[in-house]
Amino acid sequence: MERKMERYVRVDFEKKTKRLPVCFCIDISGSMDFYDKKFGWTNVENSEQVFVDGEWANIAENGTTYMQEVQDGLELFYQAIKEDDFAYDVCESAIVTFNDTPTKIEDFSFIKDKQAPNLIDLPQGDTYIYEALEMCLDMLKDRKLYYKENRIPPPYTPWLVIFSDGKANDDETRIQKIQEKLMDLQDRGKLIVYTMAIKEEKEFLEQLSGYSTRKPILCNKVDTIKKFFEFMSRSVSSSASGAMFNEEFNG
Repeated sequence: MERKMERYVRVDFEKKTKRLPVCFCIDISGSMDFYDKKFGWTNVENSEQVFVDGEWANIAENGTTYMQEVQDGLELFYQAIKEDDFAYDVCESAIVTFNDTPTKIEDFSFIKDKQAPNLIDLPQGDTYIYEALEMCLDMLKDRKLYYKENRIPPPYTPWLVIFSDGKANDDETRIQKIQEKLMDLQDRGKLIVYTMAIKEEKEFLEQLSGYSTRKPILCNKVDTIKKFFEFMSRSVSSSASGAMFNEEFNG
């Protein structure tokens, strides 16, 4: 009898835990394999040139790529959630990548139960974001339905976090369509969107601005991505503990 009650309490607690779903939408186009000039590179002047993701580039050595920076930040975030008493039982993540096509790398599940996937060797192709963002929204919608069907309380406002290093190649009408959908969800308090600009280009930043009510976060410093993931982990912890969290990320 005692063992049965113990089991019942454990299952009931898990079902009553309010979740915070975080969906990452990560650019893995060929240019994400470029070395970041903030970290330096070698052997460029006389190296072979290649055409990658719409631009010519020199093959370089001994640097840190944009993709490596994102990977390092993602691993830091996963570890921080696992070590936080409040976020541990609350934060669920999913990852969608995009280049020529979108790919669901992992569906929603507790971060405490998994390791950050390795994205280092994935970059190739061009930058098509529309279908990836639609996939993210469908996954978030399905997750909310899962909570309802399993009598799990309605979640904290879901997060969508977009990482990219350049303007998308999608038709402009598709971009406008998804921008309007994202803005509507945010205006109604149904979604929080963060956009991370790994390169600083005017047209690219204008496009990113259309996805979120928040300004794009410029990764123009060595540790910006790391600091952003630290900010995210604090935000999740604060939400999970019921505390007010009014901090804005300033890079």
